[in-house]
Amino acid sequence: MGKDTNKSNTKRILIPLLYDYYMFDYFKDLSVQLVNDEFDVTILSFDERVLSGYAKVDKRIKLVKGSRIMRILFNRSGNLFFRSLLWMFGWLWCLPLKFKNDFVIVPWDNKPLWYIMTRYLPAMSCHNSTEYLDFELTLEHMHLSDKDKSEKWRRLWLLVDHIIGGRLLPRVNDEILYYNGYAIIDKLMGFRSPNYLHGYSSLNYLTVTGEKIKNNLLGNGLNRNSEFPKVIVTGSPSYEGIMRIKNNFTQLDKEDIYKQYGIKNNRNLYSFFLSPSSFTKDQIDEVVTVVTTIRNFDQNSAFILKFHPKTQKGDPDKFRMQLSELSDDLVIITDFGGDELNAIIILSSKCVVQKQGTVGFIAMLFNHALISYNLVDTDYFDDMYELVGGSFHCKTKNEIIRSLNKLDTDGGKSELKKLQNAACNDVCYPNDSPCTEISKIIQSHFS
Repeated sequence: MGKDTNKSNTKRILIPLLYDYYMFDYFKDLSVQLVNDEFDVTILSFDERVLSGYAKVDKRIKLVKGSRIMRILFNRSGNLFFRSLLWMFGWLWCLPLKFKNDFVIVPWDNKPLWYIMTRYLPAMSCHNSTEYLDFELTLEHMHLSDKDKSEKWRRLWLLVDHIIGGRLLPRVNDEILYYNGYAIIDKLMGFRSPNYLHGYSSLNYLTVTGEKIKNNLLGNGLNRNSEFPKVIVTGSPSYEGIMRIKNNFTQLDKEDIYKQYGIKNNRNLYSFFLSPSSFTKDQIDEVVTVVTTIRNFDQNSAFILKFHPKTQKGDPDKFRMQLSELSDDLVIITDFGGDELNAIIILSSKCVVQKQGTVGFIAMLFNHALISYNLVDTDYFDDMYELVGGSFHCKTKNEIIRSLNKLDTDGGKSELKKLQNAACNDVCYPNDSPCTEISKIIQSHFS
């Protein structure tokens, strides 16, 4: 975007981060990229933590706190009465935003206030999760069961939906999905998206992380009846600048990680990034089995088990108890730290070992050793990395041992690199700066 000497022509971008959520962290990098490209950027939030955080990101970013009344309604939107009021007042509250901004980037487009903003302004949303890796798996828990269909109140709304030509109830590929009272209220109050899946509200632009995500969306009716949204592969904005970490990584950085976590210098580090919010006995036993299998293979091994910030507090100690024989060769990390810390741990590791979660995508982007496993059916994205395909995937202990052996051979390294390059194209396109690409889309919109 060339330098604009006429300030009145500067385009105004609204980013409504109504509450604090770790999946929205990429907006810090994106907002800086946008102001560097001479957009006026405003962060709107009900949460003081969000506003105080962005005050430290860049002084050029404007900060606006949402009204107290809207915040109260927003926080009570789980109640049908307050949800109705949120819609009614929301249409009025968001209207002035149309005249104060030229474009909006919403985290998601399937919630009332964010949806309303996309009706008033040219809009974009950036998809950065794994929900569309397997569309059938995404819909698995959304289907309307026979028991649901038999309930009298649902039969009534099914009849109404049929009479008005299928415009009332949420659906994908002509199949009606599970619905409750919220869906009825939302439709009556102006929600015209065919369902609650991210990206389906016909906003102008949807950026996605890879070609497979794009194809899965388009193949399941994303814009079947409209030219919008325009779906554009940019890579994940959550990994902005991640390749710089790899390019600048040195042996001293590895030594610092070892020193920070008390890992002996002669140890080969194996890192697990565990994403569930709570762990069943089967899930714990499976991780313990994989760790002990690696330990039996490599007596010079050390392990990091890094937990998701949402994991229940008592769960990490259960792993420590079962793996107590490892003593100082086991490190438990419960602090968030962000993807920068994750990247440094990955680069310091001999191998990343993963069952589900997107941290393994960073290993794929780095062409770093990655083993995935699915030894036990836990009903929690068990086959994620089998679908992604960017790792040596193991379903038995013997396959883990074979994969560990392959990692030390030139042939194995070459095979893994090919798998990872293909997987990255599918789900986490290796773009040096996704935020730059997102900014270019907005620049093109105004061109």
